Amino acid sequence: DWMGKRTSLHYIRTKEKKEVDFLIAEDEEPALLIEAKYQDEKISPTLRYFSDKYKIPGVQVVLHLDSEYQENLIRVKKADRFLVAQNLV
Repeated sequence: DWMGKRTSLHYIRTKEKKEVDFLIAEDEEPALLIEAKYQDEKISPTLRYFSDKYKIPGVQVVLHLDSEYQENLIRVKKADRFLVAQNLV
């Protein structure tokens, strides 16, 4: 919210235990799903599930990743590059 946007951070999970690490909302509307991984470059099935079902963009942030890519609304990004792009480091 340092940019003047009304944002909030959430955790999302279904009754069936499908979960994504973070959901960022802007003005109470879901805006971005974030899944954090240590090394897994394959898109998380639950990240894909929520992104497809609710048409929310997602990013899988991976600490050790050889190459970044995007499939539909989901980007797979190196953690350091993602954090710098978000002005978080």
